[in-house]
Amino acid sequence: MNKELRVKIIWSVALAGLLAFSYFWLSGYFGSEDSSFYSGVQEKLNARFVTASVIFGITKLVSGVIMFLQSIEIEAGIAVAGFNMAPMEILSPVNGTIDKLSNLFLWAMGAIVLQKMLMYIAGWVAFKIMIPISCLFLGIFVWTKRIAFRNAAVMLIVFAVTVSAAVPLSVEIADRVERHFLADI
Repeated sequence: MNKELRVKIIWSVALAGLLAFSYFWLSGYFGSEDSSFYSGVQEKLNARFVTASVIFGITKLVSGVIMFLQSIEIEAGIAVAGFNMAPMEILSPVNGTIDKLSNLFLWAMGAIVLQKMLMYIAGWVAFKIMIPISCLFLGIFVWTKRIAFRNAAVMLIVFAVTVSAAVPLSVEIADRVERHFLADI
């Protein structure tokens, strides 16, 4: 057996091992809700969700109180003439602002739920589908020397790792900004 064939076989076996490792172990580790890898990120997202939910509830409560106050009317009159006045209508711009603020927190809650879902889905897709496909592309490259397969495999690997790390990285960046910059304000 010549040296080139031996190298191709060794690369093929190594890629098959990486494919199996990614498909059976890494996809379970990075794509599972029980994974210890995401436990810190999960706790931070849960804390942010609770904070956004509480603020959403408070803003809706304040908006409801203002709407109730706005519904109070004062009537006065003498036999033929009278007037009707709602003195708390002056709070209308404040109520509109609070209502818009509550909508922002509703969107924030939706974004947090989306991040929680994407965290597991992205890890599962990256290590169960994308990396195994890139291993197959690299195996084809080893045997055919077609650069397009190598380039596609490298792009898939980079994309898979980037996508699977996006949510944990964004949560960590937001946490650092909150601790180091917003704490001083």
